[in-house]
Amino acid sequence: MSTGLDKQSSTLRFEAIAMFQRLEKNYRVSSWELHGLHIWPILRIKIGHEIARRGLASSEQVVDRPPMEKLRMLTWGLQEYLVTKRNLAATDVAFLGSYSHEVAMENRPYNRFFEPLLEEELTQQLHTTYLQYGYKEAMRCNKGAFDQLFGTMSLHVFAQLGLKVGRKRMAEDWWKDFLLLPDVEVVFEKLQEQLELSSSTLKKYVLSSFNIHLRSQQYGKLFKDLKPKVLVCLYFYGNDGLAAVYAAKRQGILTVDMQHGPLRNATYSAWYNVPSKGFNVFPDIFWTWDKNSSQNLSDWTRETAHAVVIGGNPWVEYWRDLRGDVAARTKNSGVSKVLYTIQPLTTIQLFFDELIDCIRSRDDLMWVVRLHPRQDAAQIQEIEKHLTAKGVWDKVELESALSSPLPLSLSSSSVHLTNYSGTAIEASILGVKTILLHDRGAKVYSDLVKQKQALVLDTGNSLNELLDEILDTPTVTHNSHSISPSQVLLDLVKQAHA
Repeated sequence: MSTGLDKQSSTLRFEAIAMFQRLEKNYRVSSWELHGLHIWPILRIKIGHEIARRGLASSEQVVDRPPMEKLRMLTWGLQEYLVTKRNLAATDVAFLGSYSHEVAMENRPYNRFFEPLLEEELTQQLHTTYLQYGYKEAMRCNKGAFDQLFGTMSLHVFAQLGLKVGRKRMAEDWWKDFLLLPDVEVVFEKLQEQLELSSSTLKKYVLSSFNIHLRSQQYGKLFKDLKPKVLVCLYFYGNDGLAAVYAAKRQGILTVDMQHGPLRNATYSAWYNVPSKGFNVFPDIFWTWDKNSSQNLSDWTRETAHAVVIGGNPWVEYWRDLRGDVAARTKNSGVSKVLYTIQPLTTIQLFFDELIDCIRSRDDLMWVVRLHPRQDAAQIQEIEKHLTAKGVWDKVELESALSSPLPLSLSSSSVHLTNYSGTAIEASILGVKTILLHDRGAKVYSDLVKQKQALVLDTGNSLNELLDEILDTPTVTHNSHSISPSQVLLDLVKQAHA
């Protein structure tokens, strides 16, 4: 069986992680610093993402902003920086996230990881601030359950006004200083030879650390005003996350990264030589959803200054109590729902022949295709056209990721399908078994496969066989122990006070 995805890219990802470990063991990469900023973790993360993208034809398109949109961004940024920032109050917890982590709820954007934490008891004890990056998102966002909201893109808009002239020279100086670090030449030779990375690509990633350095200065000024005790972020390994974590740690603020997807990748896995005090762009604490995810991090953090806590998935815990009622109603309906959570890949990759044949032949199943937040209108139309041409459009229901809560949709499902999405973890927490359609998923979720919470579609079986195997097995709720994410957050704030 083949989904049309390039399996060589999946193998290369794990080979890259092994190579990173060899470099960390044999060379002084972990000591690389510029102006106090650790460079190697940034470089490794960027390269890891580059490798992960190879062979995966994405539907996403990078579109340059038109002049009027750039002008609106500048106007908004100045207003946000000069007016909103001035009125920010000191806070207990600063949350850093983006619109991609939000769903529509109660007729407004709702951060599905952060806002479930803000129960009435917690909001009475803590003052909270939502720091949202991305100017469009911050412009339309409602502060919701948070005490205050600030769009961090305004920091960069304001800072860049004074850096246009000197930025290029400063970046070149940064690059020249980097080349003087120990073992750079030999490490770059190996990266170019074994991972097929060009010298220009490597330079680009080194200069991204310069960008992070500049952003950290702006976050540092913001944190001096906010005085948070704890910074909780999603996607710490993006430029904003790395900059914010670095700035917060320099001020003694406890930093936490909350899991938002699978952790078996070059960012979270298999770091070999971490400095005794930890990397200063890595959070103090990694908040994980479950024991499997926690173990993946504990394997390398155990002897470092970084710690791991199992705090649960706030969004899943929020909906967990509905699991039994929804499952019972679905069973009584006599129809088994198959939920397919897709990713921004090409339509042909997502809907391969065996899947199409299965949808066409299984009248006993209701097929729900859950769109990824980054699926654009053009591809949605393309999906409809493709499924119509295959004669199965009337058998499929499309579900928006922004309008329908994932835990609720999973709870009403008998089977979950995905290529390698982190929804496999969330499904396992709710007791829904997953069929992994790609070998990358089999490697990323090997623990779930061993625990029989996930099955793998390969040449030795068929999709129909796997569906029947799951449907014939009684549903048993997995990871049924209760976790209170809100209490975990309160404990972290107390830890920061200690």
